[in-house]
Amino acid sequence: MNKKRITTLFIAIALTGCASSPENTAQELNHIENKLASYHNGLPVLKASGIKINFRRFAYSPNMLFDKAFGDIRVSGNNIHGYKDMLNLKLWGMLYTKCTTTKPIDITTLEEATKCNITTSKFSYVSLYDIKEAFDNYEENFKSIYFELSKIESMLIKLNKEQVKLWAKSFQDTLKSRYTFSEFPAVLKEFSDAPIQDYLVRVNIENEKVIKHNALIMKQKELEIARKEALRLERIKNENAKNKLLNAQKEQLKEINNLKKRLWGLQESLLKTASNGDPICSYKKNRMGFIEAKSGDNLKVLWKGEVLYHSSGFFFGGMPLKAMSKTKLGEYNFEYKIIDELTWVKKKEVSSCSFDL
Repeated sequence: MNKKRITTLFIAIALTGCASSPENTAQELNHIENKLASYHNGLPVLKASGIKINFRRFAYSPNMLFDKAFGDIRVSGNNIHGYKDMLNLKLWGMLYTKCTTTKPIDITTLEEATKCNITTSKFSYVSLYDIKEAFDNYEENFKSIYFELSKIESMLIKLNKEQVKLWAKSFQDTLKSRYTFSEFPAVLKEFSDAPIQDYLVRVNIENEKVIKHNALIMKQKELEIARKEALRLERIKNENAKNKLLNAQKEQLKEINNLKKRLWGLQESLLKTASNGDPICSYKKNRMGFIEAKSGDNLKVLWKGEVLYHSSGFFFGGMPLKAMSKTKLGEYNFEYKIIDELTWVKKKEVSSCSFDL
């Protein structure tokens, strides 16, 4: 292609790029779609397989007209943004036009186009002329591609739905590269010329992959179930141990409280033999201290601590279960505040006891 031809073509595009009305544009695009559809039988099996044969939209600059007008072709299981699917070809919207009768509004449907008389392209080099010119230059490539796809379709109808899906996965994975329009038919031919046995080989290979994948998933699920079961049994074991300790502590607490109730009952005789410096506890306020002096029915006591958060009688049969240790049998714990008070009290208000400060 010489320089004169490029210049002439550029001028033609510039002059005719936005001349078509939306209605005419839609008609032209529908004409191209119908012509492309005539090259195949609808390819229902390939469509149902989930394959997407994406090619770049009809947008290119004039000096690329006879090079890579359609960008690249990519096979995947998803629609790729900025591309069109050859198996579900819809050309409308490729121009990215705007309606400029009032303020610019994007046109994406034929219904919107019928309400607009003037359109402009978002890209100065994109026009209906470009699409028609590109189609004319690449029509043979389209024919070749759809011809090979139709041959593939004729083989796939011999497979069941599950086999088609497995084959489609192999097809997608094999065609991960990008191809030009001139390269793609030759690549498809490797599939379309293959005997049915080759299709079944691909199906079997993919099926083995699925089986291995499912086996791995199943193994992972089994491991997760086993892990959760081990945790459940460990919780039960810990809960049983906890309950066992709790029941044992209840018995211990019962014995402790019974013993300390008797201490309160022996209050008078114990205080008779008590000496200065011996530990002493009050029934009310649960105070702890030491005898400093005796005088008749009174005692002089140096108070050093007071139990917190428990009702009166803590040291004399009123100890609650929450004071018992959660880890060691027979032990109990309590919080107290440190005090330093020297007072006289009635003997009937206190009794001998034991504590650690």
